[in-house]
Amino acid sequence: MRESSPREPAGRLCTAGITRRPDSLEILFEGRPVVAFEGETVAAALIASGVRRFRTTERGEPRGLFCGMGTCFDCLVRIDGRGAQRACLTKVAPGMSVQGESMAAGPAAEARLPLADAPDGALPVDDDEVLVIGAGPGGLCAAEAAAGVGATVTVLDERPEPGGQFFKQLAPSHTFARAAAMDRQYAGGRSLIERVRAVGVRVLSQSTVWGAFPHDGDGIELGVLREGRAVRHRARQLIVATGAYERAWPVPGWTLPGVMTTGAVQTLLRAYRVAPGSRVLLAGNGPLNLQVARELVQSGVQVVAVAEAASRPGLARGAGALLALARSPDLVADGVLYLAQLARRRVPVLFGHVLVRVEGEHVAERAVLARIDRAGRPVPGSERRFEVDTVCLGYGFAASNELPRLLGCRHSHRERPWPGLAVERDEHGATSRAGVFVVGDCGAIGGARVAQAQGALAGLEAARRLGHSGDARVAKRRAAARRALARGLAFQRALWELFGAPPLDSLVSDAAIVCRCEGVTAASVRRLVAAGGDEMGVVKRMTRAGMGRCQGRYCAATLARACAGAPPGKLDEWAFFAPRFPLKPVPAVALASRQPEWHEQDQGVEAPAPAEVRHLDPGECSADVAIIGAGIIGSCTAYYLAREGVDVVVLERGRCNGEASGNNAGSLHVQLLAYDFGDWAQAGGRAAAETLPLQRESAALWPAFARELGVDLDLDITGGLMLAEDAARLEHLREKARLERRYGVEVEILSAPELRELAPYVSADLAGAAWCPAEGKINPMLAGPAVIEGARAAGARVHEDTGVRSIERTGSGFALRTARGTFRAGRVLNASGGWSARVAAMAGTHLPIRANPIQLIVTEPAPPLAPHLLAYADRHLTLKQVRNGNLVIGGGWRAALDAHTHRATVLRESFEGNLWVAARVLPALATLHVIRSWAALNVAVDGAPLLGEVPGLPGFYNAVTVNGITLGPLIGRLSAQMLRTGKTLPALDFFTLSRFG
Repeated sequence: MRESSPREPAGRLCTAGITRRPDSLEILFEGRPVVAFEGETVAAALIASGVRRFRTTERGEPRGLFCGMGTCFDCLVRIDGRGAQRACLTKVAPGMSVQGESMAAGPAAEARLPLADAPDGALPVDDDEVLVIGAGPGGLCAAEAAAGVGATVTVLDERPEPGGQFFKQLAPSHTFARAAAMDRQYAGGRSLIERVRAVGVRVLSQSTVWGAFPHDGDGIELGVLREGRAVRHRARQLIVATGAYERAWPVPGWTLPGVMTTGAVQTLLRAYRVAPGSRVLLAGNGPLNLQVARELVQSGVQVVAVAEAASRPGLARGAGALLALARSPDLVADGVLYLAQLARRRVPVLFGHVLVRVEGEHVAERAVLARIDRAGRPVPGSERRFEVDTVCLGYGFAASNELPRLLGCRHSHRERPWPGLAVERDEHGATSRAGVFVVGDCGAIGGARVAQAQGALAGLEAARRLGHSGDARVAKRRAAARRALARGLAFQRALWELFGAPPLDSLVSDAAIVCRCEGVTAASVRRLVAAGGDEMGVVKRMTRAGMGRCQGRYCAATLARACAGAPPGKLDEWAFFAPRFPLKPVPAVALASRQPEWHEQDQGVEAPAPAEVRHLDPGECSADVAIIGAGIIGSCTAYYLAREGVDVVVLERGRCNGEASGNNAGSLHVQLLAYDFGDWAQAGGRAAAETLPLQRESAALWPAFARELGVDLDLDITGGLMLAEDAARLEHLREKARLERRYGVEVEILSAPELRELAPYVSADLAGAAWCPAEGKINPMLAGPAVIEGARAAGARVHEDTGVRSIERTGSGFALRTARGTFRAGRVLNASGGWSARVAAMAGTHLPIRANPIQLIVTEPAPPLAPHLLAYADRHLTLKQVRNGNLVIGGGWRAALDAHTHRATVLRESFEGNLWVAARVLPALATLHVIRSWAALNVAVDGAPLLGEVPGLPGFYNAVTVNGITLGPLIGRLSAQMLRTGKTLPALDFFTLSRFG
């Protein structure tokens, strides 16, 4: 039965045996009062009051509540001046003022409050014997088992209350009038939570784990944001139980407000007693949809239909039904009851049907279903329309495995019950990473009972490894958990025989938005894949899919399958986005911590060995020029050569623009960076100074070059500021500017008042700046592909996944042996960036350079804040705001090389230190979340390019440099001229190997 009064909307439910708090409170949404109750979330209060539209995206699209568990970041609102708050996880408070986030129309100067407090000195560190991440069924059972035998246990959980998605408990806004009013799920959850607390487990809710890092050898340190403050947890034994989130096939209209996951609807119902709408349709695969449909109708909400992708159970599935009945008769009985009750309420359950689109102007208004054939394709002419205000999507689950992947736990790909990665683990949940256990759905989807059994086994084993062996009762509990695990797994196998559905990839029409965060359509992804961009990194760089706040959680599986273009068995861990921190968006200011910086002379590592690739093609081909490396330098050179009619082939070990050229900050530097001048500079600073005319000329080339390519490269020459903190640093900039002017660079020194007039957004504590109007920014993810496509159009042949294994001198030039055959060329250009020294060694020469792993950070999009390119007088920093509103923060902070994958990885110290420097320059950074970081291999050299023909090795040329995105057009043009004529230009003598003696 619905509850309605003049003071309250009809979205609140009244259920026998459940009592709501008598004292309401009031919050404001967009200036109008909304009735709320202590203990419920902002999302619950808004939905109860009839609010569907929570925010507007950067593209002007309306969004509302979707996942209900803090995963999708669609329900972002501004609360009391703090932006990008998740309404589904934030509890209401009296007088709270809530505004919908509107990136499309938000004024630039609107005041926003800091999201958190900056750390005061060193971050506090908690040392935990057993640390459990996740307070769902698996995590709670693990904590209870470990603490029960004497281990000290801490549980971290992001949600407001423990219980997870399965054991959702009533929020403090409601209470059970009597114990008999609780169903089995409520009662089981309450009992488990009480047992966990009774054995002394410390449960810390509203704690977001944002990163994981090595500590003291094999130890593990976790970065945690707890109630708005950054802390660190070190674990002797770590149990990851982060659960899963619901899969929802992308269909047109699935981003409209009113479309939610089935779990979000169940949370509104079970935790907050709020109706999601008045006419609800559920679509998906599995028994959860039937359960939630039954809970809706019991609460008085009209369910217009349930679409189940599996076909109606029949005799062919009788064996599965009998096995499921034998393993878990209570759950089978529940399923039969759900169907019977829905039938009594005349709710149509349409087996073999799927949702194909949602229609509506600004919210969901109609749902369109279609019958599917055995291959999962919609049957023409079978569409049925339903008038709705809410659509629930639940096509199974995806493992929340971001933390196990970041920790380096081995994974393998599985197809059943749903496609995805599964953690490789033993019967106790122990993984390939020492001291790390994974339990429940984050390891592989298995349901709550499997998670509980796995949790008990992991908790007991973790405690045993710490010396807590317990008594004879422990052996009995372990044996009971093993039996329960076997029953649970057998039940799951039988259940998904009953609910087995065909592959549903064909549901994703071209018009469907695949990446909810960035608005990327299936059509754009398919065009890219058809053109050869069949790798997740390529799709990400070219379309921005996976770059938003949810970090690819809702698009990764669809994109991986699109890229594979092959039987699902060929999918593996490397087919998905690489795991990176922060695992969830976190306030930049909370993580900003001062860290030691370094001298440029200390940078660089040996480049990793190339990955082994089986021999694919024994054939040969020849060209006038072979370019090794399809980064920005190699691509520009190929473009200019091909345009002049030179037969050129480009050999790329991975994908074009896939390393530093496509993963840099996009800064167009014209003035010297502070550490290229004075006492900090390498080689006395001469090498960097001699490069100034090249930087000035190349930066000036980019606008005409972009017009020539016919592509918008997000290129803006807005000027650059190098900021000084005090008078001494400002004097350092004056000396630097005098040198730069001698090399023809226009630089002006600004006083503090002049800086404030030009850039009022920077810190008021700054003493002044060096202003260079020729500096700017470009999008490297667009620039590299545009150049390589221009080279292809001019006739260059480009071969990806073609790493050079050896280089031999021949009578007519060189023979380059690769995994894809032998390439013969009269002249060779080594433009392989961080791998250039390795390539040169194959040709028998030495280059005095090393690979240099560096990292970058990106914030969420913001209104216009910082139009200029920013740098710091004596610290490592570059900072710019790109066109879509993200702030990109870099400056050459060190990264590391993963010993197993040989990939560059971000270091926590660099991440925190880079943010600390950026926060000293841009106060508005305190109002933003960091949403991702990444690392790539740059080049460590003395500050100047290394160009020209190698002495004693005629026909072999180098084009290697830092600041390649700035220098690309000019170095490409000059290198092409040298390769075409066979002569090193006298004006470039300084930039050859001769400067190293």
